Amino acid sequence: MGWGIERTPVSSRVLRGAVIYGATVVIGALIVLAVTAAMSWGRPVHCDDGTAGCLSAAQYVMIYVPPAIIALGGITAFIRTLLVWRRRGPWMVWLGVGWFLFAVMLVFVASAGGALMG
Repeated sequence: MGWGIERTPVSSRVLRGAVIYGATVVIGALIVLAVTAAMSWGRPVHCDDGTAGCLSAAQYVMIYVPPAIIALGGITAFIRTLLVWRRRGPWMVWLGVGWFLFAVMLVFVASAGGALMG
């Protein structure tokens, strides 16, 4: 009976593919973050009157796009989980990658929130 979790061995090819996918998504988001941070280097974060909220387009991209990339990667990992589960394959690996990406997304969102407030 149980929860439907069978003890099927996970091949190293499947595990390697899942880890490479998760790392690629995170590295892609970090590259976007680094490029937009370099583009907005030296630009003022505050308006001329001292209030916050006068960010450039590159700064908005730096705040919103990397978390969106990681969220899209997490959703894609969850879709991959469903597809592998339907084939009765080792779906737990992809579920772990999806939750890992969502945890990393929370870190990105928290740091972006700090950038918006400060």
